[in-house]
Amino acid sequence: MKLIKKGNKKRPDKPHQEPVELFKNNVVKEQTYEEITKDARRWSEILSERNHQTQLQRKGFKQQRILNSKEDKKIHALDIITERIKPYYPQQKDISIDYYYFNYEDRMDDSKLFEKFLEEAKNKECFEQFSRTNCADGIGFSFFNVDLKKITKFKEKLLIKLKNLTPSKTDLRSMVIKYDDDKAILETENRKCQIPPYKNEHFFCRAMYEHDTNEPTDWSVIYEKITGYYEIFYGKPQNIRANWRLVYDAMEALNKRVKHTINTDDDLFTWQEKTAKRNY
Repeated sequence: MKLIKKGNKKRPDKPHQEPVELFKNNVVKEQTYEEITKDARRWSEILSERNHQTQLQRKGFKQQRILNSKEDKKIHALDIITERIKPYYPQQKDISIDYYYFNYEDRMDDSKLFEKFLEEAKNKECFEQFSRTNCADGIGFSFFNVDLKKITKFKEKLLIKLKNLTPSKTDLRSMVIKYDDDKAILETENRKCQIPPYKNEHFFCRAMYEHDTNEPTDWSVIYEKITGYYEIFYGKPQNIRANWRLVYDAMEALNKRVKHTINTDDDLFTWQEKTAKRNY
């Protein structure tokens, strides 16, 4: 082992360094009031657009959930209230739930039907009171002094009533189906199917009823109706999946809506080789 002898060995001097100025005017520029205001406005517009897209996405998810649901919307509403309050019951008997989670559409007439049903549930003592609240994200409902036993009893009576009232399936081949484009309604002899006005399903239906029954209609013709992309101005739309799938999805959504509303297993429209056909 080599020993190092202690001594007064002089350390070499470090080279002299000038102090560094961390923030210089040419690195961090002080913004003017106009620039700050412009940036704030730009970010506000970005956030507003982002919130708008989120709301549209939520509406789309809800509409798809309603179309896919085979459960009666009243029964579903009672199940949602039960599901949300059960983990805290009976210590907590008040609950607030976003209208988004109930299978009633966002139209004014549907929300009024929902409130009418809640009045019926209140009269059956399922809860002592309820209130409606409007907020930035939409509509919320609060329920006070909920009674789960009364909800279960009310639900059982509703199920018995629904079972006795459930009609037999409708055969579209034996029905006269009328379409009112102004009201966006498909109508049979005893039932009406409301289509969301001026949405993809409405424009799809409009295009299909401009052609005869069993007449194949090319996807591009319907695409023009939905998007306003007219061939005479812009040329024929590209035959890519993103384009024709828009038409196909509108058809599928409308078929599901008709089946649910008119109570049928028949497809009003069918798809083959990128063409759509109205069957009845």
